[in-house]
Parts: sequence; structure tokens; C-alpha cells
Amino acid sequence: DVRTVYAYVSRGSLTRVSTDDTRRSWFDADEVELLARHGRPRTLTRSRAGIEVVVGSSVSTIADGEISYRGHRLARLLELGTPFEAVAELLWTGRLAPTPTPTPTPTPTTPTSWVIARPVRSAVRRATRALDPGVEPLARMAVGLAASTPLLAAASGPNPDSADSLEQNQQLVLTLLESAAEPRASSTVAQNGSARFDWPFAASVWSSFSPLVPTRPRVAAMNCALVALADHELATSTLAVRIAASARADLSSCLQAGLGALNGAAHSGAADAAHRRLLERVLEPGAADRPTSPTYAGGAAVHPEGDPRLGLLLSAVGPIAGPRRGPRIELLRAQAEGERRPLDVDFALAALCFAGRMPLGAASAIFAIARSAGWIAHRQEELAERPLRFRGRAVPRRA
Repeated sequence: DVRTVYAYVSRGSLTRVSTDDTRRSWFDADEVELLARHGRPRTLTRSRAGIEVVVGSSVSTIADGEISYRGHRLARLLELGTPFEAVAELLWTGRLAPTPTPTPTPTPTTPTSWVIARPVRSAVRRATRALDPGVEPLARMAVGLAASTPLLAAASGPNPDSADSLEQNQQLVLTLLESAAEPRASSTVAQNGSARFDWPFAASVWSSFSPLVPTRPRVAAMNCALVALADHELATSTLAVRIAASARADLSSCLQAGLGALNGAAHSGAADAAHRRLLERVLEPGAADRPTSPTYAGGAAVHPEGDPRLGLLLSAVGPIAGPRRGPRIELLRAQAEGERRPLDVDFALAALCFAGRMPLGAASAIFAIARSAGWIAHRQEELAERPLRFRGRAVPRRA
């Protein structure tokens, strides 16, 4: 079907080379074969562990063992101490604001616009305070996001439907934080003391989940986690966001799609599982002497040589883990490596939550808050494409 071929061309999934005869085009045989393999029917007996979907994107790339955001290497962004706020706006605009060199007495580097609007905050609080205290953070986020949706347009300026509305994007990320914060905490209260750090938003996230004082090393570790998790090409939740965007869903609905896909044992649930495993070693007598079977490393297929985010984040967590929890993190890491079970960033995020005495569920909440920056960028990119409905084709199941 010619229309299907040119749909792939328009999305960057297939390279077209024109000939002298304008009615003819050439296509790379390897690209055609790749697309054909992805499109062939699959059944319950498929042998592959996942299904790949080819979509052109410049938000983030993974190549040669490195992750880049809009062409900026993740390792370099972390080395420079780039605030999450600047990374989020890099993903949204393609421009990276200069990051001042961290100093012993830091000054605020975050635009004042990264403060949740009062009407939005009030709507989120009314909705989430009506929930049972046992409701998990991701569910709280979904409720808070739904409650604030009618107000986000008012908070985003004269053109709320514009994909370039930084104010709306910021308010959505802040809404997720306000919704997920522990009932005892308030991201607004945390913001009042955040000017002491080079990473104000990370300070707010830390105070929203951890009972520990937000010292500079702790906030730096949180910022490292947020930046490392901001995007990761077309992960499952990101693909869900793009599918919703392809149907021209509004921004809040697209984020709801991302939250739904993220809330699974094979996605952010892996970080919560690792956090639970670390807690078991502390809470259960003799647990440290019993064998365990870590079940994380969902990114092993993407990073065959090892997830580069793992070491970067664990290096930031090490100094804040303390003499009791630090060795337990290393014990579980060594055990997994001894069993040849590769670890990825989920384990590092769990280690951060463990070091910060955060409750179960904090890992998936932090994951969602960070990844929302990438989700928004992918929605913007999808809206720039011609409308193309994602559609699967059902085939009869084999007996």
C-alpha cells in the first residue's frame, strides 16, 4: 500500500531516495525488512520478549552505550550538575540554559515560574486528601492530575493548547509532585527552603518523600535520579503517551496514559520491588543471610553492555547511604552480579529511596515525576507529525 509506505517515510521510519524519474523512489532494503518483521502477525507462541515499534524521534537517543538528550550526553549533564528543571526545558525546547558552577554557598538557578499555581495546588489537595492514606502514589497522581486539568489551561497563558507552553508543562510536572507527596509532607513547604540548593525542584522532591533533612549531597543525589530518568527513548509508557497523542488527546490525558503504562511490575514496579527487597534485609531477622532472586533489569535488552545510569546514580547514592544501609545496598548488588542478573537504573533508584528512608511506592512516584518531562516532549513531537492512528491487527489465536 503506497499510503502506508509514505506514512513510514513521513515519520522518519523509512528513508526515501528520489530518482531522476520523479514518479519513482528507492528504499533501503534493510529498513524495509525491519519494518516487515515488526508488522508480521504475532501469536501467544512468539519467542521474542518484546515488540519493537520504529518511530522517528530526536528527544533522546541510546547509542554506543551512552544516552543523550537532544544531543547532550547524559553523563555530561550529570557531571555539570545540571538541574532537572533545565533538563526538562531542554527536552521541551531543544535549548539548554547555562548552568552555573556549583558553589559552597549556592544561589537559586531555577526560574520562578517553577512554582505550582495556587488554584492548581488547592484543587490537587482537595482531591487527594479525600483518598484513603493507603492509596499508592501513582493512583494519587492520576486523581490529582484529573482534578487540576480544568485549571491548567488558566495557568498556562493565553494559548493553553500550544505544545510550546512552558508554563503548562511546568504546572503538569508540579501537579504530579503535589499529588504524590506523602500526606505528612507538602511540596510547597519544601519549596520554601529550596533556595539553599542549586537544585530547587530536587529539594522539593526529596522533602516530599523523605523524613531526612535535605542536605546538599541528598538533594544532589535526587537531582541525579530525576535527570537520569527524564527520558529513555520509546519506553513502554512513552509509547503509550505517543499513541494517545497520535489520536490528538490533550496533554493531561496523554500523561494519564503514561501513568497507566508505568504502573506495572515490568516498568516502574521493578524499582518498587527492588526497594522492597532492600527493606526486607533490614526488617526481617536473618534476611541478610538468606538467598534472594532479584527480578529487575528490564533495560538489559536496551543496554547489552550494562545500563550506564546504574553507576552514575549509585555513585551519588553511596555518600548518603550511611554505614548501615550502604553495605546492604552493596550486598544485594554483589549478589545479583554473582548470579549474573544484570541490574539497571531501577535498582539504583531503589537504593536512593532506601538510603532516604522513603516509603514503598516512592520509587515509582519519583520515576513518574522525572519521566513526565520526557512524556511531554514526546507528545510535542507527535503533534508535529501528520495525524497517524496507531493500530494493531488481530489474528486468530492458535489452538
